[in-house]
Amino acid sequence: MKMHRIAPLLYAFSALAALSPCVMAQEPASTGSSSVTAASASQGTTPGQRVPTYVRPTEKTKLHNYLFDAFGPYPIAGALIVAGIDQAKTSPPVPEGGQGAGAFGERFGSNFGIAAITTTTRYGLAKAFREDALYYQCECKGVFRRLGHAVISTLTARRGDDGHREFSVPDVVSPYVGTMTAVYGSKLLEIAAMERGRQRRRRTKTQTR
Repeated sequence: MKMHRIAPLLYAFSALAALSPCVMAQEPASTGSSSVTAASASQGTTPGQRVPTYVRPTEKTKLHNYLFDAFGPYPIAGALIVAGIDQAKTSPPVPEGGQGAGAFGERFGSNFGIAAITTTTRYGLAKAFREDALYYQCECKGVFRRLGHAVISTLTARRGDDGHREFSVPDVVSPYVGTMTAVYGSKLLEIAAMERGRQRRRRTKTQTR
């Protein structure tokens, strides 16, 4: 298990978020108000066009999004993709390499665990730093613009009542927490595998005597 293994997971999640048509956390606006009409004129949009405004999420919304981000389809898909890449390269975390369904399952479990720990750390630290950890989909159009927005969102978070973006310490720290946990977890798996191997060799020697 190496530190740079978190990068493919982040890229996979960013790409999935950018290509997704759904909005993880909506930015509602009362389109019938006069302020929206004025904002539409200042931004060059028509009065009937939706103009997003920031509303801080409730605790229920945060919990829902945490569960989705940690255990929903995106982390599962990302873990499957990276596990497939690791399987093709015969990469760790499977002790002594390995192929087959069992080895793929171990690689998937490791990648999914990294993602879950990373997300849990990010939401926990965001709570401590009073940041909004939710992902807000870009209102722009085009795959590359949305992908760029998704990448930028991995380094910034919304703060304050106006939802302005700032550099996010939790977003930067949490991937390292997830990876380091996986590193030490992989070491424990290797030690356990070595111990099982020694026990099998002892039993074999005992039976042959």
